[in-house]
Amino acid sequence: MRLTYNVGREDLQHWYRHYLTFSPAGRHQRSRYVTSWCAIYFGVAAVISLYFKTWPIGVGAFAFATIVSLFGGYAYDRQIEYTIARQVADPQLAGSFGAHHLTLSEAGLREVTPATDSLVRWDSVTDVVTEADHIFVRLVTGQAAIISRQSYAGPVAFDDIPRVIDEFKTKYAA
Repeated sequence: MRLTYNVGREDLQHWYRHYLTFSPAGRHQRSRYVTSWCAIYFGVAAVISLYFKTWPIGVGAFAFATIVSLFGGYAYDRQIEYTIARQVADPQLAGSFGAHHLTLSEAGLREVTPATDSLVRWDSVTDVVTEADHIFVRLVTGQAAIISRQSYAGPVAFDDIPRVIDEFKTKYAA
């Protein structure tokens, strides 16, 4: 079975965003970032209040630390978006955009792109994630085949792709 689709910068951006925000490692990194900065802010507030030894300055320092801590998640998310934009704009990736063909067979997943031709055994497929108008076929390596609803053409409906891939994986995984 052969699935055909195009991958562009926006599709890659969706994959990076999914990987960095929804994967367990990405969520852990975000919580560690926010927690670390909160600890730093409150530590500085404690030092300031101990140094000046007046309650108005102590309350003000802790109030400021609280307000700044509330924006920690937002700051992290903005940093991630900036990183994603930089990665997607990398000129070395330009050759990998365009028509992609994903062939499902007994041997595994074979993805032919403008830059590569790779065959991945079914054991290397970790899961299939549907997010809005994209399907990500995640691999053990951390990479994924990115199938966009807008450009998809194939013998099965877009919404049936995860089920079909799971059937192939169940049938042919070693």
